[in-house]
This record gives sequence, C-alpha cells and structure tokens, in this order.
Amino acid sequence: MATLPSLQSIREQLRQSPFIPEMATELGVSVEEYIEQVAHFALQPHPEPQLAVVETDALLAQGHTPPREEDMAGYLDRAVLAAGAEHRTGFTPATRGPVSLTGEALEAPEPDPQREELQAYLELQRLKARITRD
Repeated sequence: MATLPSLQSIREQLRQSPFIPEMATELGVSVEEYIEQVAHFALQPHPEPQLAVVETDALLAQGHTPPREEDMAGYLDRAVLAAGAEHRTGFTPATRGPVSLTGEALEAPEPDPQREELQAYLELQRLKARITRD
C-alpha cells in the first residue's frame, strides 16, 4: 500500500495551484479553509460520512424548510430516470491514449492519486450543489 504524502506537502502543492483561489471563491469559503478541506480528504480518502438526523420542528426553528416526502420521492424518481438514461461508454480520460500532433507515439503518464482524489472531491461538491438546487 502506498504511503500518503504529508499534510504539509499537500498544503504546499495546493497553495501553488492557480485553481485553488477560484475554487474557494466558487464554494464561498476562504482559500485556507478550502485547502484544509482538500487536504483532509486527500489524507483520509474514505472518511465516514457525516449524517445528522434533525427533527422537523428543529429545522423549522433554525429557519430551514424541510422538503416534503412527496417532493423527495419525486426528486429520487427523477434521479433514477436520469441515471438510467445516461449512456456510458468505456472511453474515459483514464483509458484513452495520449495524442500527439506530430503523429509520434507517446507514453501515457502515470495516474496521479492526489489528482484523482481532488477530482472525486470536486465531483462530490458539484453533486451536493445540484441536490440543494433541486
């Protein structure tokens, strides 16, 4: 099993990325907070999910309007239909070969586990944002 990089090295790599300030701004958090979250998930790729069960009255008292059961059922039905309608192929960025404009053969670079973790984290955030919009 590969060893994970140190927290300090992850932080340094993230600080050097030109995309981090933009991502933090899009998510509405400070750059440091964003870096800490990404570093946390990079070092703990399979953390236990955080789930809070809150009574409806408590949500209302906090100013939140909980979804009705019928609305949630409709949302889940639409999500299942959309997932079934998606056509997936085996052609992914990980399986395609590198392309050369000169026509010469290129070797594929080794996959970067930190990049894959970051992509998975960002996809999760996109899904969370999509769920809260619906």
